[in-house]
Amino acid sequence: MTKKQINLILLLLFFFQINAQESKVDDALSKHFNELRTNNTSKPAPEIIFNVNNEKQVIDKIKYYFKDSLNDIRSEAYYICKKIGLGSKELKIRQISVGCLLQACKDKDGGISGLASRYLTEFNKNDYNTAALDSLKSLLKAYPRHYENVLKLAGYLELKDMISFIKEVISNNSKLSKQAKWAGHLALARMRVEDDLQYCLKMVKSVPINDDVIYEMVPDLIYTRQKAAFEYLITILNSNELYCSSADPESSENIECGYRVMEMLAPVIADYPLELEASGDIKTDDYSKSLTKVREWFKNKKNDYVIKTETF
Repeated sequence: MTKKQINLILLLLFFFQINAQESKVDDALSKHFNELRTNNTSKPAPEIIFNVNNEKQVIDKIKYYFKDSLNDIRSEAYYICKKIGLGSKELKIRQISVGCLLQACKDKDGGISGLASRYLTEFNKNDYNTAALDSLKSLLKAYPRHYENVLKLAGYLELKDMISFIKEVISNNSKLSKQAKWAGHLALARMRVEDDLQYCLKMVKSVPINDDVIYEMVPDLIYTRQKAAFEYLITILNSNELYCSSADPESSENIECGYRVMEMLAPVIADYPLELEASGDIKTDDYSKSLTKVREWFKNKKNDYVIKTETF
């Protein structure tokens, strides 16, 4: 057998192997969605779908299910699309995923559109290409469900050419919910509109510190990524007042709210003195010592710390 014949056989074997793998992926997708359609099962998608070697094929094939009449099918398809995108190291795959999820924000089912708009917050800024930014601008003008999420995405991605539009919407659209108007102010604050930043700070400061403020309003201030907002959060971090409930369900004693703020600030401050576990919890054996360490770190830094802005 000649060298040329051997190379031809190897090439044919390679193509057969590729086709066989593609067939397995197609079969896995079809089987998964057929089971969901027939049994309404919540069985997770098979791992072969999320194999990095199959992501291009899956991201192309999954689009077929976006048009399905069943909400459960479309919802699962968008979830797979999100997971493929976030797991990919290829920018193009991530950008395709973002584009699909932006379309999902217009889904007729409010649950799906809401999930899609939240999925989008998990992607980095560079995952949004020009087409995606244009789609987001169109969404802003279409007033879809979960409009508050769309507004905050606009702030995160710094769509500064939409500032005037957002100001007009939250000032004069009487049909806009209070939640959406608040999101609009937060989005403008994220884009460094000073009046809106001060408005948001005033609103948060007007409410006594308690669990609700810590879990609902502090994340909003963190979202703005503005130093003035973080300075207020640092005052909460340094406070010795016992305004928050203990994480121990068996304890009725209150604790310092600084423990909660200490954890919330960790992902968004560069060179933070504490590490996070994969679960998002602070990596520590002694929370009291950790809080003291963070307070000292901010004291020494004064205003010279860096806020991360590349994530939502």
